[in-house]
Order: sequence, then structure tokens, then C-alpha cells
Amino acid sequence: MPLEPHPTSPLSILRCALVAAACLTAASVAQPPPDVTTPYGERVEVEVVNVDVVVTDRDGRRVTGLARGDFELRVDGKPLAIEYFSAPPGAARPRPAAPATVPDLAPAPVEPLPPSAAEPEGAALLVIYVDQSALGHFVRGHTLTELREFARTREPHERLMLAAFEDNLRLLAAPTAEPAEIEAAFTALEKLPARASLTVAERRRLEHEVRAYGKPQPMVRSTLEPELSQSQNEDQVSRRQSEELERLSTEITLWAEQEIDRQRRSVEAMGHVVAALAALPGRKTAVLATAGFDAEPGRYLLRFLAQKREYTAGASAIPKIAHLMDLGVRLSAEFEDLVRAAQNARVAFYTVSAPDPPPSANDAEFQSAGADQELPAPRDFAPVERSSSVARLAGATGGRTFMLDSTLDTRLGEVRDDARAVYSLGFTTGPEAGAKDHRIEVRLTGAGREGMNVRHRESFRRRSAEERQDEALMAAATLGETANGAGLRLEQGTPAPAEKGETARLVPIALRIPIASLALAAVGPLHQGRIRVWIGVHAGNGLVTTDAGTPIEIAIPDGDFERALSEVWVHRTELRLEPGRHRVAALVADEGAGTFATVAMEIEIGEL
Repeated sequence: MPLEPHPTSPLSILRCALVAAACLTAASVAQPPPDVTTPYGERVEVEVVNVDVVVTDRDGRRVTGLARGDFELRVDGKPLAIEYFSAPPGAARPRPAAPATVPDLAPAPVEPLPPSAAEPEGAALLVIYVDQSALGHFVRGHTLTELREFARTREPHERLMLAAFEDNLRLLAAPTAEPAEIEAAFTALEKLPARASLTVAERRRLEHEVRAYGKPQPMVRSTLEPELSQSQNEDQVSRRQSEELERLSTEITLWAEQEIDRQRRSVEAMGHVVAALAALPGRKTAVLATAGFDAEPGRYLLRFLAQKREYTAGASAIPKIAHLMDLGVRLSAEFEDLVRAAQNARVAFYTVSAPDPPPSANDAEFQSAGADQELPAPRDFAPVERSSSVARLAGATGGRTFMLDSTLDTRLGEVRDDARAVYSLGFTTGPEAGAKDHRIEVRLTGAGREGMNVRHRESFRRRSAEERQDEALMAAATLGETANGAGLRLEQGTPAPAEKGETARLVPIALRIPIASLALAAVGPLHQGRIRVWIGVHAGNGLVTTDAGTPIEIAIPDGDFERALSEVWVHRTELRLEPGRHRVAALVADEGAGTFATVAMEIEIGEL
């Protein structure tokens, strides 16, 4: 599942026990009683893919008067029929588009779905996500001020969610339309520490030490020490430089490892938010405040040190550090996974980042690269890498990139302008599409479209059953959004007293699963089935964790089967929770039916 529990998380001491409400052992496809009509989420065979499109003219104004026939949809370069179409308010009356199919994507003929099935309605959702591990103190303060003002202009039908990454994912406000809750969430965010300034200071220290490497330094000796010959003195200087080179290389490598680890955890945290949003219908808007991502944070310092080493000793450059390259490749791959996940979840990212300040006269770029050398330091590509990463995320999801400057308040207004001008082009696809990514292109047809720009997500992929379950559990734990057609019920027991010197308390949790909602198969004298249960917790401090899942085998003797259909199966667990308000969620996957259901509840843990 999405997130393994940390050593101090509520699930780190998860204790599981299974209790049947009757003496049960399990089932053929159990026919539920008449009052249980939709046990679990339906198995997905035919999937509706919606492509959200924003059209602007050559002056950047949004175009809202287009109809279905004005668009051409292509998947993997082949034209595809637009089966579902919705336009912004005030758009022209839709007219039919020319039919087209893509052989490897089109499913077997099915009854057309009603428009509501293609595009369920719901309140607009705006997510503000702040990666404060990457924002310095001043930049973060300015950014939060602008984002708070932007949040205050929330539209009546809009819900807002506020999340942040510090060392872990912090969910400060679940989707809410209450201004007081939004204000309180921003206040809580401002109180979280911003550690990016320490990272920047450490990088500057290393840069200055690299710049000073190889410069003549006085040799301090006791008057009792014998005088050294010139060759002995040169050997001592060389040995000292070699030790300094090794020390600097080690410190740069350690700093780069820490930076890559921080960025990977930030990407992972964003992935959890995207997974939760994927379970919600419609287009979602995310405003991301970040400095961006750089898979080679130590590249500049190591190149600069290698350059200094060559100038002072004439030796070969420091070779690339293999494990740093491996870590960077993994970060890049995980970032691309996030980009694809955001596209599949229909999350349009609008990124806000601060421009890198121009180098000053004291920066290494303007300094000599070595003693008696006039050559500049190597170019630092980190700003380019960070900028291109946020541009990649925004461009691939149909969003925009904004810079933190005096126009940011106006630019943020464009986020809602886009939301009011979205077209949705829908088509159906089935298992024939496979599990690969498919490239999406949307073009405008007809005359008078010159200069118009079309923004939309770049690709789609059919999500596996496991991915849908991950998303559903994260949505239940993170957002409180559930799909509980099975009639699942969570119950809280009496918390145990906290152990001496601790504040966390053990909280018994019971999950009641109606037997009639399960698909059980007749195997000899038994009805048998298999389910798997996952538990997720959104703790009061904002952390979201899930366990690894518990498989459960069910076997019910034929003689007890009819009675069992009116009983429940109880899954028990214990969570270690700190005082405060928490959300506990559960997902039950019926492996025989290939379906699942989710349930969530809010609990309050008091102090003793």
C-alpha cells in the first residue's frame, strides 16, 4: 500500500486479531439477502477517460464558445471519437463529431453511458501544497502570504485542502469550505519549521571551502621542530591538500545524499496526495509551492572541486560518484511516476517557485577557479534543473508555472479562471488498452483557430485494481471520502492508559464486515472466500500512514451458511495514538469478486 508505517507511527505496533461473530469457516458465490443490492465497488471493465482542456487565444484569453466538433482527439497519434463532451458555461451548443476509433484502445461495443457517468458532478476542489523543506524563510513567508490571500477568495462551491511537506506529509486541512478552518490551517502551517535555509547555508559553506581549496596557507610549526627541506615542505603541502580533497569530497557527497533523500520523500508525499485525489471524480486543481527538484544536487560542487584539483596538482578530475548517480536516477524515475500519476488522477498542477537570485560578485562564478587562474568556476545547472522540473509537472498535467514576484496575486487568479473555462472530452476504453501509457493530443479544427493554445494532460493509463485500492484507502484516510456499499462499520474501544513517561495510548478498533456482502464459493462442504483488510490513519499531527494489509481466509460450513448471511466478520486491531483528533479508515478487498469497499470514522483521544 502507499505508505509503510514509521517506527513512531500509529501503525507501528499494529496488532491484529480475527473474530467470527459465529463459528464460521466460509462460501460459493453467496447470494446476499434482498436488502443488500450493491455490496462493493463494481469491477471496472470499461473505463471512461476524461481529458480536461483549457483553450486560450494568442493574447492569453480563455476561449469558452467552442463545441464538440471544434475538437479533434488523438490517442497514440490515431483519431478517436469524442463520446462525451461538456463545455464551460456559455459555450456553444455541442454538435456531433466525426466517428473514429483506435483499434488497440477501443473496447467491445457497450451501451452508451449517460453523461453523468462520464462526468460526475461535485464541488470544485482546490489543493494547496507547500514543500517547505525546499523554501527558505523569506521565500516561504512571502509565498504563504500570497497563498493565504488566494485561499480567502474561495468561491462558494469550492472546497480547499491544505497540505505540506516538512519531514513528512502534513495534512493541515481536509477538503473544507469553512473559512475558519482554512485560516487555522494556514496559521498552523506558518508555525511549522522551515529547514531549507539550513540546507542552503550548508551548500554555501561547501562552495566557499571549495573555492579556497589549493590556495597557499601558512604552515605553523613549533620552534623546536627541525627545518624542512623544500621537497619535504612540498610533500607536506601535497599531503594536506590530499586530506582536504578527501574531506571536501566526503562532505559534498553526504550533503548531496541528504538532499536527494529529502526530495524523494517530498515526491513520495505528493504521490500520496495525488493517490487520494485520484479516487475523487472530476478535475482537481493543485497549487504547488516548491523550489523544484534536482537529481544531481552535488554536481556543481564536485565539478568545481575537480576543476580546482586539476589546477593545483595537475591530476585527473574527480570521477563521478556512482551511488550518487544511482540515487539521482531513482529520484528522476519517481518524479516521472508522480507526473504520470497526476495525469491519471486528473490533477492539474499550478506551480509557484521563487526565481534564483543573480550571482553576486562574491559568488564562485566570479572567482578564480584556482591559484593564479583566471578561469571561472563551472556553470551551476541546479537552477535550470529545478525550473525545468516544475515546468514539466505543470505542462504535463495541463497547468501553469508562476514565479514568486509582485504579479503573483494576479497570476494565481488565473487558476480559477482556468477552472471556469474547462472543456471535458471523454471516451471509453477497456482491457485492450493494457497497462501502458497512451499519449493524448487535442487539436482544434476549422478556420479561425490560428494562434489558439490548447492545454491538457499528456497521457493516460488504465489503473490496476491494486492502484485503485491504494487510491481509495488514501482518499478515505486523507480526505474522509469513502465508498461503502458493503455496509462496513468501524467501532472504537476504550483507550488504554498511557504507559509511564509516554502520552500515546493504545486504542482498540473493530471493523465489522457483513458476511452477506462477500463473494464466497462452494468448495466441498464449505463456503470459502478470501479478503484483505488495510487500515489507514490520518493522525492529529497531520501524518498519514497505512499498514501492509492483512489477508483473511473465511470458511463457513454449509450447515451454518444461511445463518451466517445475517452475521458479521470482525477484524480487530490496536492503534497507538497521541491525544487529539484522528481519522481511522479501512479498506476491505474481496479477492474473489475483485471488488472493494472503504469506511472511515473520526475519533478523539483524550489525555489522562
